[in-house]
Amino acid sequence: MDGGPSAEYTKGHGERVFEPRPFLTWAARMAGSVLGVEAAVLFDVHEPIPETPPPWV
Repeated sequence: MDGGPSAEYTKGHGERVFEPRPFLTWAARMAGSVLGVEAAVLFDVHEPIPETPPPWV
């Protein structure tokens, strides 16, 4: 790996050799096809819903 922007993302994939460019390009192209563009990044925002109010409320 060249230590580019995807290096932080792929740290969690373990010590084995992992080339991020083909994986991330594939994912971006798959997402893009859903949106009718060449490439896109899809994401979701997860908001935790605690059972009780947080202590600062």
